[in-house]
Amino acid sequence: MPASPLRSFLERALERGVPLFNDGDPAACAAVYATALEAVAASEGWGLDQDQRSNLTSALRTVADMPGGEERAWGYRRIIDDLWRGMASESGGGSAPASVSSGRTIFDFDDY
Repeated sequence: MPASPLRSFLERALERGVPLFNDGDPAACAAVYATALEAVAASEGWGLDQDQRSNLTSALRTVADMPGGEERAWGYRRIIDDLWRGMASESGGGSAPASVSSGRTIFDFDDY
């Protein structure tokens, strides 16, 4: 089964952001992630309904207010990971990831 357009788009954002972070420029990584996520939140066609996009926009504002590039990069990455999990657990139309819609922890690093 081919990857969804959202999954492919997020993969490209990660491919561009991770090297920036690893090369010591977390602020640039955060900018790449933010730009990609803002595009998803601002447009239709990604499999998210208006409420889900609104929740994503709210989560993006929260992360944008975080101090420091590293914190923002990880905040945006957590949103990407949460969207990724939402795609994996979709059935039918899918639902917004719980953490994006409720503000709960979206990634806890337990597996790392």
